[in-house]
Amino acid sequence: MTRLLSVLCFAAALTAAPGAFADPGTPPAVTVRSQGLDLSSEAGARTVLRRIDQAADRVCGASIARQYPSTRRTFEACHRGTMARTVAQLGAPRVSEQYALRPGAQRADVAGR
Repeated sequence: MTRLLSVLCFAAALTAAPGAFADPGTPPAVTVRSQGLDLSSEAGARTVLRRIDQAADRVCGASIARQYPSTRRTFEACHRGTMARTVAQLGAPRVSEQYALRPGAQRADVAGR
């Protein structure tokens, strides 16, 4: 199963890092590759979640949040929302199960609400 995910973060990321992106009118996007992974296996689900987590860090400005603690809450909200939307968009049951086990996961979003 070959899938490419675009991790998008809208207003929250732009609020977190107003000067970090070249074109403030375009939300940042990162491609997460899941080709070669069996998303129905626990190992594949964990691997793609780690990749989504790393992409959400980049999109939401983890490096900026580390430098400027005042942006930490905005970063965390962006990261949680980005993870939940991306996992829901992926639609892989095992990935959703693994994500729901993580502390702070938004279970309602994973279920598609």
